Amino acid sequence: MLKFGLILAAAMAVSSTAMADGAWSAKLMSPTKVTEVASTGVVWSCKDDVCTTASDLSDVDPQDACVGLTREVGPVASFGALPADKLAKCNRYAKHA
Repeated sequence: MLKFGLILAAAMAVSSTAMADGAWSAKLMSPTKVTEVASTGVVWSCKDDVCTTASDLSDVDPQDACVGLTREVGPVASFGALPADKLAKCNRYAKHA
């Protein structure tokens, strides 16, 4: 049973790392006409009210990336797994139409 627990813990650690280094997605509060954003070392592709990235995100702080995106496209409704308090801080920097 202990062996199973260790295997499960290792698998979860690998999964968490993969998610942290994988692509990010942000749901915008309203659609944007912007199709590409390059900010804070992250390149975003946007369509309607969704922006995604496939950049190497290993050295990028999610909060900084969120701020960089919102400065270009406006406030976001969600940004990956960013908690509500950090999402609110991010939206303070949002571009307003």
